[in-house]
Amino acid sequence: MLNKTEIDDIVHETYKKVYAYCLVLSEDKNVAEDLTQETFLVLSRKAQMLENEEDKIEHWLMKVAKYEYMTYRDKKKRENHIVIFDSENMAYFEALNEAFDRKLIAEITYEHIEKIFKHLSKKESILFELYFFRGLSYKELEQRYKIKRKTLYTRISRLKTKVAKIIEDEILFV
Repeated sequence: MLNKTEIDDIVHETYKKVYAYCLVLSEDKNVAEDLTQETFLVLSRKAQMLENEEDKIEHWLMKVAKYEYMTYRDKKKRENHIVIFDSENMAYFEALNEAFDRKLIAEITYEHIEKIFKHLSKKESILFELYFFRGLSYKELEQRYKIKRKTLYTRISRLKTKVAKIIEDEILFV
């Protein structure tokens, strides 16, 4: 268990190394500073679980810094791909979805479906079947999965992207 003095010593001794590592990962001074602060906040929260072994703590801090960077990077990716659903574009989105769905189903055969299912997880396969083949509405799917419509749109959109990629890679160019 680390006390406050030991934590202060660790921060003083390792701050530059952790910051340099974060800077290499993020390639941005401001982001590196934020990641370094987050790393040492984790240290202060986890201090009661750690022993004062310098080599192990420094290694652990670098792992925490990498995790903080990966969390930051993943969050940035999600922010760049968020689609805002408002009342004005909802009807257009649903009409576009229906057109895509009809075209997709009309063009695939039983053999294609087998190939698609081989590449989907069990959860994805069930959603694919319920939405595309059984024709469950968004409202029915919302109730079945107990999720909000925006979450459902995201899941179906990701599923469509994955299925389109499978069709492109496994069916069209085989």
